[in-house]
Amino acid sequence: MLLKKISKSLNLIFRILLFIKKDTLREEKLNNFINLFTITLYRKFFNNFHLTLDKVEKKYDRVAGIDISLIRGDKITTGYYYVDGKIKKTDFKKNYNKKSLEYCQVLSNYKFKNILEVGAGEFSTLNKIIEYFGTDKEYYAIDLSKKRLDCGLKNTLKLFGNINLKIKKANATAIPFEDNYFDLVYTSHCLEQMPYDYKEAINEMIRVSKETIILFEPSYKLGALSQKAYIRNADYVRGISRYIKSLKQVKLLKHFSLENSDYLNRTACYIIKKLD
Repeated sequence: MLLKKISKSLNLIFRILLFIKKDTLREEKLNNFINLFTITLYRKFFNNFHLTLDKVEKKYDRVAGIDISLIRGDKITTGYYYVDGKIKKTDFKKNYNKKSLEYCQVLSNYKFKNILEVGAGEFSTLNKIIEYFGTDKEYYAIDLSKKRLDCGLKNTLKLFGNINLKIKKANATAIPFEDNYFDLVYTSHCLEQMPYDYKEAINEMIRVSKETIILFEPSYKLGALSQKAYIRNADYVRGISRYIKSLKQVKLLKHFSLENSDYLNRTACYIIKKLD
C-alpha cells in the first residue's frame, strides 16, 4: 500500500514537471520507471518481495476466472499493446485474439497428435489452439493453481463439449508424464513467474517432449529499455535464451519477438529442438 502511494505521488510530480498528459504512452513509460525506483528502494530494506511458487499459487488462486471474463469481453479494458509490431492503444480482447492467432500460426509449422501446455491457467491460450486445430487431437494441461484449472475446464467444456482434454495440478519442475510423451510442448507466460527455478522447468519440458518445445515468454534480451525495467519490477525471469544455448541436448532454432503482445511485457518466441 505504501509503495502504491509513493509511486502515485512521484507520478503526479513528474507529470507536472515534464508536462506529461494523463493516460498517454509517455505516462505509461514514466510510471514504469517510477515503479522500478520505488521497488528497488523497497528491496534494499526488505527481503520478501521475490517471487516464490507459494506466492504465485496464492496469487493465481485469488484471480481465478478473471482471464475468462476479460476474453468474453464482460468489461472492455484498454491499454497500450504491440499491434502488428507497432505500439497502439487498443482493447484487451482485440489484442488477445491477434496474439492467439500468431501463437497458432507458429505452432502450425509442427505436426502433432498430442500437445501439452505447461502453466495453462484458465486455458485462455489452449482454447484458441483447440479452436484453430480442431477437437480430434489430444490436449493436455498442467498448472500450479487448481482453482484456475477448474475454472478453465468448466469454460472449455461449455465451448467445445466433451473433448479429449486431460488436466493435472502440477509444478512445471515436476511434470507428471513419462519421457518423450508429447509431440509438442509449449508455454505461454508461465516461465516468467519462475525466475529462480525456470531451468528445472525447461529441463522437464525437454524430457517429456519427443522433439519440439515452444516457449511464448517475455525476453529480457530482446526487450526495449522499458521492458527490461518492467521485468525487473515484477521480478520476472531473465536468461532463458542463455540457458537453452548452454544445453547440449537441444538447439535454440529461433528466438524472436511477436508482432502482437502486451507493451511492457512483450512476448517472445523460443523454438527449441531436441537433438538425437
